[in-house]
Amino acid sequence: VLSYACIGLLLLSFALNHWTGVMRLPHPSGRKNVNEWEHWSEFGLTTVARSTHFTGVGLSKKSKPLRAGLFKPIRHDYNSLTLAVRGDLQGEELEIFKNQLMNFPLRFKENPRVLVLGSGGGKEVFAALACGASQVTAVEFNRVIVRDVVQDYLRDFSGDIYRRPRVRVLVEEARAYLERSPERFDVILPVTGTTPRLLAAGCYVFSTEYLQTKEAYRRYLQHLTARGVFSFKTSLKQAQLNQIKPYYRLLATIKEVLRESGRDPRQHMLVVGGPIREMFGADYSLAVLFSPSPFSEQDVRRARRLARRMGFEVLFSPYGHRDMLLSRFILSPGSGRFFRSSKLDIRPVSDERPYYYHYLKLDADWKFSELPDYFRLIVIISLIFLCYVLLLIILPLLLSPQRALARGWGGNLLALAYFACLGLGFIGLELTLMQKADFLLGIPSRGFLLTVLSFTLFMGLGALLAGRIELKKVKGLMWLLLVLLTGVLALYRLFLPDLFSVAASWSGPEKMALVFAGFAPLGFLLGMPFVWGVRWLQEHGRAGVIAWMWAINSTTSTMGAVAITMLWLRWGHADTIWACLGVYLLAAVLLSLFPAKAPS
Repeated sequence: VLSYACIGLLLLSFALNHWTGVMRLPHPSGRKNVNEWEHWSEFGLTTVARSTHFTGVGLSKKSKPLRAGLFKPIRHDYNSLTLAVRGDLQGEELEIFKNQLMNFPLRFKENPRVLVLGSGGGKEVFAALACGASQVTAVEFNRVIVRDVVQDYLRDFSGDIYRRPRVRVLVEEARAYLERSPERFDVILPVTGTTPRLLAAGCYVFSTEYLQTKEAYRRYLQHLTARGVFSFKTSLKQAQLNQIKPYYRLLATIKEVLRESGRDPRQHMLVVGGPIREMFGADYSLAVLFSPSPFSEQDVRRARRLARRMGFEVLFSPYGHRDMLLSRFILSPGSGRFFRSSKLDIRPVSDERPYYYHYLKLDADWKFSELPDYFRLIVIISLIFLCYVLLLIILPLLLSPQRALARGWGGNLLALAYFACLGLGFIGLELTLMQKADFLLGIPSRGFLLTVLSFTLFMGLGALLAGRIELKKVKGLMWLLLVLLTGVLALYRLFLPDLFSVAASWSGPEKMALVFAGFAPLGFLLGMPFVWGVRWLQEHGRAGVIAWMWAINSTTSTMGAVAITMLWLRWGHADTIWACLGVYLLAAVLLSLFPAKAPS
């Protein structure tokens, strides 16, 4: 009752804030009146800041600066950043704006058809139109930014950028659009709202990023015209040019995808860059382009002329390159030597391990003091968890003065281990499949809600059936359940990716129904073992230890999320699922060792 009351109060507070705006979170800087607009939604907190200090990200030091006030910063949960640009920008200021490095591919292709993935505040859409794009398709999954911010609050400021004749805006997840659309484009631009400082702070380490996986890049390649280009931009300190940095993961991904498609990466890649006016702690910028067709000598000559006009230079092309680490990485036939020598994990990521921002190589020779803050925190939390289990659960159980608890302590420890396995295995499977639901639905809150609802309801039905089964059959049925569990998880592993790929073009309610029904069989099976363990305790004179079993199960199912997250980072989702199956196998072994009779 108390839990339902808390949930009700939470929902009521969100509803009141939506209508009245009574709840305001302080800005992380501690200053007041930093934001001029705020809005809560299922996506989180979206804000428009009053700041006007942005003067163009990616302008060469040779270029004149833009005046302040031309951009409006739009933030999501005070971290990821996107910009809206003044719609009436013209004359000399417009020419300066076009010289930003992100616009290089837009100017490299004449009258291109452009796809902007994660268009946010519309800065890249405005740039595409300014550079002569014949058509711009903007895909952005956050409807608040598109409709409430750009099309409503900043409509006059942005010149109603999303309603211009050559612009088509789609409010949906980018990968879902790529799965269902047959269109091809001359330029594809992925937009990221992160900044180097946020990445360095570890803000995105545990975030999934399905737009930077190998599977995503294969889609980009399929949606480019024969001579189209995909481009990403990155910024860094010039002093770091000859160091392996996180953006090498993108280079490695592009190389692998090109090689797997039978293309020579050295012929299909072009890199442009140079010093920029310092922004977010970076003073050097790179734009990496790749194309389904090899870059010709004519392409390279055009790229060099354009780069000089913009204040940059071509750093790598099939017909010449600067002697730098980046060139050596692209030219190397394989990337194994770089992967082994780097202290960062720059291997390509996949849909099964989509943690693009996790660069810590877990098998590197790190000292504890050198580990990132977030990793040291995980180690400390794990130690606290172990102490908690030992001091507040295991020792009190063994030292209890009650006869009911003191009798047969070996059986109590077996039961304790059994319920601990159930908690860890359950949370691992639920959270891992929740990640899959997030990928399909595009909105984490919906993935969380549907997964929890499906598991909770069908686990209850499984528990109801388990309570009606004769206790003497339980040990044999546990092994049958393990076989069924293996079969269900194998079906998920074989067919879930293809099924989700087909369902990408479905409507929101259809996707939600698929998640709810798809996870039902697993939830039904997982609801049985806990009831069997409790019934065995009750019928063998151990009812007094049930409270301890609840405690260990709750503890492992809560704190076990930390261990599961580390398994995701290390092994990926598929291997984590099989590890959880191994935990249930251990639970079956423990159940088979339970004493057949109650202690006298």
